[in-house]
Amino acid sequence: MALSFSNHLKVVFVDEDLCEMSEAILRSNCLTVQHFSYESKRNHDNRSGSTLHNEASTILDFTIRIDTPDRGRRLLEQMQEKEDFAYSFLFNATFKQSGRLDDYDDGMVAQGSIIDIEEVFSSDNQEQMLMHIKLLLLSITFIGKEQNIVMAV
Repeated sequence: MALSFSNHLKVVFVDEDLCEMSEAILRSNCLTVQHFSYESKRNHDNRSGSTLHNEASTILDFTIRIDTPDRGRRLLEQMQEKEDFAYSFLFNATFKQSGRLDDYDDGMVAQGSIIDIEEVFSSDNQEQMLMHIKLLLLSITFIGKEQNIVMAV
């Protein structure tokens, strides 16, 4: 059973690459993120002085709220294609009256392929669907006010 959550947009998800399309992102294409997490471990190579990449696969787990079942269709199609796509997470995003992205505190672009989707639907007070998604990560780009940091995972 899905729980009712606030409509306040603290973190939003859009299945587009923020690095390439920041001005073109519409509020109507954004979905509310209920939860996300990932773990990535890196080791320092004492011989070369460089950071070694994570030897294990890194999975990004996240949950988004879907207002209509059609909104999740594109994600299901991308899972079936078994290709890498870019997915953006925007923190404290604000939008212009036109509905276009105006500003955000920080962002994160996760590049990878969807390996699992679980849908949960509730017809309680507010009909809503939650999608729990597992993304096999290829890289993450952290986007800040000062600079972008790309991390291979």
